[in-house]
Amino acid sequence: MTETWYLLYSGSSDEGRGESEYVGRTRNASDAAKHFRKSIKNPYSIGYVAVITDEEVVKYYSWGRDYNPVISELKEVIQQLEENSND
Repeated sequence: MTETWYLLYSGSSDEGRGESEYVGRTRNASDAAKHFRKSIKNPYSIGYVAVITDEEVVKYYSWGRDYNPVISELKEVIQQLEENSND
């Protein structure tokens, strides 16, 4: 069984070219989703979540959300959080 890790990065940059800063890691998709949602509230955010498995590393960030099966659980939890916040 492949374990999934979520590496959390944060940061802000006016021109969008700054370096993101590693702020932690989790195996909990809900914690990663909360970090991502907090990150995208800032229009200058360069934060993201890196989804790590034994087979690959996929960055999930606000400006490039291409589909990849590795990020499906994270996307589902983000969607649930967004739906619940609209209630």
